[in-house]
Amino acid sequence: MRARLSTLLALIGCLLCLALPLAAASAGRPPRHPGAHNTASPLRGPRGVHGPAGPPGTAGATGAPGPGPQLQSISIDWQNNTYEGHDVATFTVPGIGTGEVQCSHDTQWIRLIPSDHGADTEMWAATVHENKMAVRAAARRSFAWGPDYYLGLNQVNGTEPEAHGQMRGIISTRGEIGALAPTGLAAPATFTLSWYWSFADTQSARCYVTGLVVTGS
Repeated sequence: MRARLSTLLALIGCLLCLALPLAAASAGRPPRHPGAHNTASPLRGPRGVHGPAGPPGTAGATGAPGPGPQLQSISIDWQNNTYEGHDVATFTVPGIGTGEVQCSHDTQWIRLIPSDHGADTEMWAATVHENKMAVRAAARRSFAWGPDYYLGLNQVNGTEPEAHGQMRGIISTRGEIGALAPTGLAAPATFTLSWYWSFADTQSARCYVTGLVVTGS
């Protein structure tokens, strides 16, 4: 009788050992072991003050220009014959070429250097000199033509002692030279220029040019 009772008590003890972990697992928490203590506190203290901000990070790379027109200013401004290093302003026409405006004793022009020497490109402009209007054009339409072309700001061949005027024009491409139906052409650029120069007296010689080149329109 005592042996059976001891066996029954042992079985009950084993069942309890198995039931406690299962009950703890079903409650969503691990079983507690003898001697374990609950260190979690039901209360939370107040948040401490924020520490000082860290140093700023390095600036990221400059992004590519977004869609829409891009503006490039043209400015030449020299006097008292100090033209060296101040007589040229440059600009770019994406997909067509690079250009420059120059105003010195010997040269007064807007010049284009096509980036693709196999392309048919053109520069056309209307100019106004002292209430006189003229239309001018320059282009590269043959492989035999030179690597660049220009439109003069002067009215006559040679340098005028004094002059002022305005120019409004467009730079465009027709695709490859001889192409019958070109596609995927680069967008044209428009430009405006205003100028004044006086070269009569070398010591007080001066030239001022302002303008704007608009690309991507």
